[in-house]
Amino acid sequence: MGFKQILVTLDGSELAEAALRCALQAAEVGANIHLLSVMEEDWAATLAVAGVMGDPIPLTADPRRAYDPRAIHVQHEYLKRVAEHYDRPNVVFSQQVEPGAVVETILSVARTREVDLIVMATHGRTGLTRTILGSVVSDVLPKAPCPVLVVRPKG
Repeated sequence: MGFKQILVTLDGSELAEAALRCALQAAEVGANIHLLSVMEEDWAATLAVAGVMGDPIPLTADPRRAYDPRAIHVQHEYLKRVAEHYDRPNVVFSQQVEPGAVVETILSVARTREVDLIVMATHGRTGLTRTILGSVVSDVLPKAPCPVLVVRPKG
């Protein structure tokens, strides 16, 4: 038995796209996979710590991008390319780009879309990085209206 309405969060990283591959495996025939990219409003800590720790900076972490129509358009095009690349028969893709706080936006979209599974990647941060940046996954898990499938980095 697969899932019919799946929400996949994408931040432009290869790890997030690995989560999409897992979502495709969990999807039943005729499923809708909803791709969501949140243009982070609270970007300062993400940008600073990611740079210091040597992590790749997500596409959505630029302070000028959250409400910039051009940046939102670029993010829509990214989601469209991802959907085309992973296109499968009997699976329908939809895309959504939202400015806002990441956790609250993911939860809001999950409720609005009445999804029965959220699939998201975790970057596996620990220590100081996790303390400063927090963990989107650990904040979504206890509040999610449905099961959450968490995809970890290899290794």
